[in-house]
Amino acid sequence: MNSLVRYLDRQSETQATVLSLLLFLAVGVLDYVTRCEISFSIFYLLPIALATWFAGWRKGVLMACLGALTGGTVEYFGMARYSHFIILYWNAAVRLGVFLIVVFLLSSVRSWGYELARRVEERTALLAMEIEERKRTEAEREVVIAELRDALSNVKHLYGLLPICASCKRIRDDQGYWNDVEEYIRKHTEADFTHGICPDCVNKLYPGMGVPSPT
Repeated sequence: MNSLVRYLDRQSETQATVLSLLLFLAVGVLDYVTRCEISFSIFYLLPIALATWFAGWRKGVLMACLGALTGGTVEYFGMARYSHFIILYWNAAVRLGVFLIVVFLLSSVRSWGYELARRVEERTALLAMEIEERKRTEAEREVVIAELRDALSNVKHLYGLLPICASCKRIRDDQGYWNDVEEYIRKHTEADFTHGICPDCVNKLYPGMGVPSPT
């Protein structure tokens, strides 16, 4: 059944209409051959439904009108006897009304199906965009976190109370060893030293140079 539906769905509106007409002709011939003894009215719904679903509601309305006309013609030439001739037209009108209701229902279901498929596609596209945006945001966040980790890994802090000698100014580490200030700072920070002589030391070491001390 699914294979037949997929096959019909691949056909053009013209091909679906021609197929509906052929099926309609076959049902009409059977209805005429059996005369009024067996009712074939329900079988007219097959080409009507086929035309409506695969060729559009306009083709469905056309098939519904043909169905009502064919049914009335078969009744007329089938020697059906009614108490009044108006019954023939009444039956055709009722048959047409039923066929048009089927066309309307099938067309509505088809339209709802298309609308639902369109909304699903839109929501799927929006969801895909949202997922991509979240992935991009997550990737950016991971990059920022990695950069922060790299920055923190290159930062060393000195905190707490540092035991320092009041005389030689060496600092005692956690193992109890006394280290020069320069050596201790190099071990525990990323800082390094460059050497020079301040003005006070210049005056103390080289009094004749007369370098003024900053006030």
